[in-house]
Amino acid sequence: MTAKILKTVSVKQTEYISHLNKATDFYQGMKLSQEQGLWHSTGLNAVHCAISLSDALAIYFLAKRFSGEDHRQASDLLSRIPADNVVQQGRNFEKIIAKKHMIAYEGREFRPSEAAEIAQQAERFYQCGVKRFPKNG
Repeated sequence: MTAKILKTVSVKQTEYISHLNKATDFYQGMKLSQEQGLWHSTGLNAVHCAISLSDALAIYFLAKRFSGEDHRQASDLLSRIPADNVVQQGRNFEKIIAKKHMIAYEGREFRPSEAAEIAQQAERFYQCGVKRFPKNG
């Protein structure tokens, strides 16, 4: 069996700030969408928040980010970060990303209960992740 190659690109560590800012924007968009009952928007903002935060974490700790097409593989990169609870963070990330196709492409409505679940997962991922950066970052 051939090992999967994890596609990454090297980036300057300071670029984490841009990805962290994007994650924060998507996080705020998720919260606002949820308050307004915009379930698809809630879900996609949660997904993009997780992707941007994952990129920020990888850049900050590893000076690289995932560059493949299937973001579920980005959890492999997260697992390489030398920090506590990184395995749980990776699982939370995978749960969020697993719903991307359903939200964006399937021919059914994304339910309020599903939006609440993904928002809760994204909330945990975001809150745990942002604590790993410098306060003045």
